[in-house]
Amino acid sequence: MARVSPSSKPPDIIAPSETRSKETSTIAPPPGYNFFYENSQTQAGDVGACVKNNLKYLQRRNLHFQMCGCENIRFELLGSKKRQKIIVGTVYRHPQYNIEEFSQSLSETITKTAKYNCAYYVLGDISINLPLTPAPASTVSSTFLAIMRQLPELKICSKPRWIREAF
Repeated sequence: MARVSPSSKPPDIIAPSETRSKETSTIAPPPGYNFFYENSQTQAGDVGACVKNNLKYLQRRNLHFQMCGCENIRFELLGSKKRQKIIVGTVYRHPQYNIEEFSQSLSETITKTAKYNCAYYVLGDISINLPLTPAPASTVSSTFLAIMRQLPELKICSKPRWIREAF
């Protein structure tokens, strides 16, 4: 699970991935959150989003990408006209599936989202160990980074943000 907030107050968004649950009823969101979800076609995976009850959002199915071995959802946080539009994606890529196809699909989605003139965040588990030092990267991480670096204004988090505890 990834948290968007580094502070001690509860995050506005919680992005669970690889829950391996086959029914949404088996995952109870924390109190004060709305929950939506995409099941995996396999025995692993799944992604979801818990959004604080006080936030309005709209699921953006037009920004999902279809790919074997990957679950993903997108939603837009709705709010005042003073605040910049924010679109959030949650992704889980199964480790054994094609990194080139995944990277290209994600790149196309990011490019499509840029047309909305908004802040865009991708959370989740892409099953790639990105190098945290200048040491030589694996072929998988090199392929992913090469495709992602072609995108303008892309910032990649080099420090994992995850928790394993239940709520």
